[in-house]
Amino acid sequence: LMAAAAVGSVDCVQVLLERGAPWNALDRSGRCAGEYAYEHGSQACVDALVEAGVRAQLLFGVLEETGG
Repeated sequence: LMAAAAVGSVDCVQVLLERGAPWNALDRSGRCAGEYAYEHGSQACVDALVEAGVRAQLLFGVLEETGG
């Protein structure tokens, strides 16, 4: 995910996220895919990662409310 974000491959980022790659994973340097995308000027990748994070947080909120 980080490599795809670093080169601005939004299609690859989206596929990896759809297949379960954790949007908030950190590498050995403590950096996430969003940082790589931002540093390399890929706003589309940043947006995809933020959207994945928002979806995850909304899902967690629903699960918490319903006791699931």
